[in-house]
This record gives sequence, structure tokens and C-alpha cells, in this order.
Amino acid sequence: MDERAKELIAELKEISRSSPKEELDEKPTRFPCKRCGGTGWIFYRMEGVDKACRCPECREVRDMHFYLRSSGIKPENYEAFTMERFKTDNIMAYEMKKLAQGFLKDPNAKGLGFFGRPGTGKTHICIATCQAMKREHHYWQYRREIQRIKAVMYKNLDRYDEMIARVSQLPWLYIDDLFKGAIKSSEMQSQDQQIMFDIINSRYVNRMPTIVSSEFPLDEITRADEGIGSRLKEMLEPYVYTVRGENRRLRGA
Repeated sequence: MDERAKELIAELKEISRSSPKEELDEKPTRFPCKRCGGTGWIFYRMEGVDKACRCPECREVRDMHFYLRSSGIKPENYEAFTMERFKTDNIMAYEMKKLAQGFLKDPNAKGLGFFGRPGTGKTHICIATCQAMKREHHYWQYRREIQRIKAVMYKNLDRYDEMIARVSQLPWLYIDDLFKGAIKSSEMQSQDQQIMFDIINSRYVNRMPTIVSSEFPLDEITRADEGIGSRLKEMLEPYVYTVRGENRRLRGA
């Protein structure tokens, strides 16, 4: 991670400690740039017509700032979960990182998925991949977000449809901990099943790029709901990895 990215993370931490809503609604203007004067735009005249283009000197910094602010990932997690910090001290971790790097190099890739044992670096490698893409992406923490949708699904159908549509249309969505607490003995809770089918089916039909991590193997998800599992499989392949091995958090690694 370069120095400017670290400065942006520090700035976002300060914003989150003060008044996040007020600050985050403001346009990002704190980028000193000699070429554009901090506006983010270069104005010029060509063949008698006034034109404008984004400043090439500070464009990448501004884009990074936007990604950090809009993704939903905590600034401290951006700082901690980088490709450089992902430990490849065993074959499994090496293969996880190699798969993510292959995904990043593939311009036609529409999905990436890590499934299996908790504490094996799935969230780390997925957030690191989101950062490395350097494009707009959104973090969707399953347990938290699914409860918000459940709260309205039988009370306000219009609001439910709005929430499903928003998640379905997000560019580069990362779903973290998919079906956490929702599958027991290959049985999926009905509310989770309906909500996630609506979201995954919409993203599947519209070929919306999606990254997924889950402690459940993909074949177990498929046993619980073949429609969801088969769609996930097609969306994510060939960038799918089943994680095995010990839980790093339990051994303090």
C-alpha cells in the first residue's frame, strides 16, 4: 500500500471518529494538486469549444478516496487486509493468493469465491482483492445486512423490493460470510433462502460481478438449495476455492 493510500485511511479514521454522515456527504476536495489546483478537472479549449477532462495527476488518488468512502469496509480493515500482508506460509494460503491474483488479471472474470473453514483468511484475501481492483466495490456483511432486509420483508413490500434491487445492482459486490447462521443439517432458513435467491438470481441473470466468502462449502450450500448453489457455481467459476486446514485465529496467527 502506497503512502497516499495510508494517508487516506488515516483521514477516514478521523472522519469516522467525528461526524461521519456530515463529512461523507461532502465532495472530496482536499487534494492539493499543482496541475488542476485541487479541482480534479483540467479545462481546455479545442477548435473553439470549451472542454474538460479529469486530472491525470490526482485521478487515482481521488478514485481511491471514493472507493474507501463508499465500499462499507472499515478503514482499519483496508489497512490490515492487503495482498502484501496476506500470509502464504502454507500451500493452501499460497493457492488462495494465486487464485485471487489470477482473477485480477482476467478481464473477463465475473466472480471469485472462497468457501470453507473459518479463520483461514477468506475475508482477508477478498478485501485485499477488492482493494487491488482499484474500482468501485461494496462490502456486504451477511449477518448484519440480512437482518435489515428481514425486518421489512413482510411489513413493507415496496421497501423490500427497493433493498433487494439496490444490492442486486451494486457494481462489484463482496458478500462476506454468506449464510452465516442460516444453514443447519443441510436445511436453510426460509427467510434467508428467499432473500438470497432474489439477490443472487438477479445478479446471475444480469451478470453482475460478485465476490463471495462463506464458511459453508459450495456443495453444502447446493444441497440446502440447488438453485442458489448452482447459480453461485456458474457465477464464480473458475475462480472458486474450497478452504481447508486449521483456524489461524485459534492458534493466534
